[in-house]
Amino acid sequence: RFQTDYKMDTAEDATLGVEVNNNGNMLTVKEKTKEGEEEDPSVRIEQLEAALFKNPQLYDLHIEYVKLLRSVFNLPKLRNARERFHKHFPLTPQLWSEWITDECALDVKDYREIKSLFDRAHEDYLAPDLYVQEIQYFVEVLNEVKEDEGEEEEEDEDEDEEDKNNAKEIVTVNFIRDICQNAVQSCGKHFVKGGKIWEQYLTFELTVFGFMMQEGESDSDALNAQKERVLSVIRRWIAHPHADMDTPYHHYTQWKETQKLSDDEGIEQKYKKSKEKQKEYENLESALDTSDASTLRAAFAEYVSHEEKTTPDRVQLAFERYVVADPLNTLMWSQYINFLDETHKSDRLRAHVLSQHRRSVRNCPWSVDLWCQYINAMERFECDFFDVKKLFEEILTNTFSSSGEYARVWLCFCQYCARASPQHNTQQEGDGGEDSDSVVLWRSFVDAALKYIEDYFGDGDSAYATLSFYKARVEAFVFASVTRAREVFEDLVRKGNFGKQVATWREYQRIELSFGDANTQRKIHQRAVQFVRDSPESACEDYVSFEEVVGTLPQIDEAKRRQRNALKLSEGRRKHLEQKKEKRERANAKTFNKQQKRDGKRNRNKQQQVEENNNSDEQQTKRPKRTENNKVANQLQPNEKDNVAENNDKDEDEDEGSAVVRKTREEVRAERAAKKKEKEEQSHARDEEFHKVFDEEKAKKTVFVKNLSFEVDEEALNNRFKECGDIVEVRVVRSKNGKSKGFAYIEFKDSSARQFALSKDRQFLGDRPMLVDPCIDRSKEGSRFNFSATYDPKTLFVKNIDVKASENDLKEIFNKFGALKDVRLMRTPTGQSRGFAYVEFETGRDAATAQIASNNTKIKGKCVSVEVSNPPKRKGKVGNNRGLRRFGTTDTSPSTDTTTSSTAQTST
Repeated sequence: RFQTDYKMDTAEDATLGVEVNNNGNMLTVKEKTKEGEEEDPSVRIEQLEAALFKNPQLYDLHIEYVKLLRSVFNLPKLRNARERFHKHFPLTPQLWSEWITDECALDVKDYREIKSLFDRAHEDYLAPDLYVQEIQYFVEVLNEVKEDEGEEEEEDEDEDEEDKNNAKEIVTVNFIRDICQNAVQSCGKHFVKGGKIWEQYLTFELTVFGFMMQEGESDSDALNAQKERVLSVIRRWIAHPHADMDTPYHHYTQWKETQKLSDDEGIEQKYKKSKEKQKEYENLESALDTSDASTLRAAFAEYVSHEEKTTPDRVQLAFERYVVADPLNTLMWSQYINFLDETHKSDRLRAHVLSQHRRSVRNCPWSVDLWCQYINAMERFECDFFDVKKLFEEILTNTFSSSGEYARVWLCFCQYCARASPQHNTQQEGDGGEDSDSVVLWRSFVDAALKYIEDYFGDGDSAYATLSFYKARVEAFVFASVTRAREVFEDLVRKGNFGKQVATWREYQRIELSFGDANTQRKIHQRAVQFVRDSPESACEDYVSFEEVVGTLPQIDEAKRRQRNALKLSEGRRKHLEQKKEKRERANAKTFNKQQKRDGKRNRNKQQQVEENNNSDEQQTKRPKRTENNKVANQLQPNEKDNVAENNDKDEDEDEGSAVVRKTREEVRAERAAKKKEKEEQSHARDEEFHKVFDEEKAKKTVFVKNLSFEVDEEALNNRFKECGDIVEVRVVRSKNGKSKGFAYIEFKDSSARQFALSKDRQFLGDRPMLVDPCIDRSKEGSRFNFSATYDPKTLFVKNIDVKASENDLKEIFNKFGALKDVRLMRTPTGQSRGFAYVEFETGRDAATAQIASNNTKIKGKCVSVEVSNPPKRKGKVGNNRGLRRFGTTDTSPSTDTTTSSTAQTST
């Protein structure tokens, strides 16, 4: 449907059969099977379930999962899969048609549930074919009901009888007529497919007319009313231009002849007008017949512009067709929503407009503009505050591309809260007035927004300044609290580099220009000239311009003096930076030259080595010439022969020496390879011996107990764990001198007893809490954390806790915000509190609410700090932190758990 930006771990995805490109984006979801093997659907289904449990936002995996379940027709799983699919994505008309077809094929049918599926399908996208399918299906059911009524009563099976009674009760003439009315109202004006709906509507009314004729109501008022309904359907059909205008006119002439009716001038005139408009719409429809995205968008824009000259329902129909063709076009959705907001302001249309806003964000959840329009629509229809707040919390669960987009979401909600305040546009509060509940609430949300940006993106991010500017403006201009506005700016100029930016001081000056006196404004200008670094010229010009308006001549001279000094310092800083840049470039060039020299020397050495090898090969090719010397020596005199023989003996000695050298080198290489192979075999043998020692069957019945006092012996452990089940053996691991090492193994008779023993984890034995773990092979499994060591939106990190506080004290504080899953107060090996804890909620929404509301809450007289759990990444291996595994963190310092990583927010 659309490409997702969700990242998946490539190592795990390989086991799931998911192909991933170099960037981590999913490409295909085909199962990796050996050539010639057939894929087992059950195995693939399990793999897809695991993948979707990990990341339910993968559209293609949902498609394949539903397809596989449909092939094996596992109905319970298929229903759940489709419901989960629809929870995360709007379904296409084709997927809805398959779902409804499967439900209609069952022996026992729930007609209310089938009707509900059709209604849900119509909410996702405009689908004339689904309306046709719905009318046809229920008309067939109605025909079956009428046939059963005409037959004699016979005894049937209970299920069939119940099914028939259900159909009689639900599927009535008025029931189907309402479906037809909704169909023609939604897409009866569809130029291409609207005629099919009108034809089904007419067929249904003719069928009802036939039933009435069979029942002998040839002269009744009901029959005459039915005749008028048939003619009304034909009249309405002809009134709208369609691709095939001859079909409705043919039905009209045929009905007129059979019923012996006179000519209807109104129908004739409507037919002529529709035929004239038909050519105009044919040109518009032909432009839509393209595969190019940009051309299609231009064609739909022209279509919408044409329909805006007609009626609002035709404009809405054009937008709905645009949605089906390009559902991920945020600009189109924004135009559609703006049209609805402008033309559907009546309170009776509230549900319809809000449902369209919901559709827009379901199709484009990454669009901040659409979410903000949704909040504004809820405010426009005066929805309850808690409903708007719930929507805002839902928005924060989505992933946006930048801090500015998160700031816009917070800004939109804070603006809503400010407008909801009675003091808005009245300036009733002032610096000395009491804070109303609505103002306090607004300030709490603005502070939460600033904290959110600071935690996830840092207080130096531009989004932090945007929210601070907004807060200062509202405090000054809406609530008339200039003192609070000044406090905002004084805090801002001390954070990050905002005090060095001219935009910060200009915003500050804007507030003081409206409420402050000249002396206060002058001080701000002077501070701006002193601290601004990004554009000191602008700050100086603002200062001089201010003094030229309100200052005296000495004050103007002072401003110009400060201007000269500031510009002089700025020029000095600029030159200093240029010098540092030149120095850095010279250092880089020097390093580059050294690297080139090293590379050249390395290349020369390689060339020299190649030449030496070539020379040695040439000498070996010249050695066979010694046999010719021997032949020549036989022809020489005796004394000459002796000289040649001596020379040959020397050459042979040299050859024998070089051969010995070459042989020694070969032997050294062979010995090294043999030693390496021997070490590998020994290492492999040790690993196999280790795995033979580890008995997996016994491990399933054994627990590993650590953090024991050195005085704890086998008898103490036996007394503590005997209630869990029959114990086979208790082994306290001891040193060579017989002293306990502080950990032990307890083997039970069956595995169920081991599960009971694991529940005693962190219970005190003596003066220390014992840590109970399952017995596993660490050489295979490695060290593992029992709790998440990464960003977890459902878990809060609470620090600065009084040492006297207990888990029950924390539960009492956080229970009111939602269902708690676990509360873990971190303790030392001796059981003393370490001053921080982890509070895990069932949902991330409850955790977010608790974080905002409980921060700086007093517990046992100390103000605690509450943040979303986001432990920093460790540089070493996870296995090095074995002692901290049970306490839910990989770091010994409670202050290291921060939420300043933007990467952690993206993973949400």
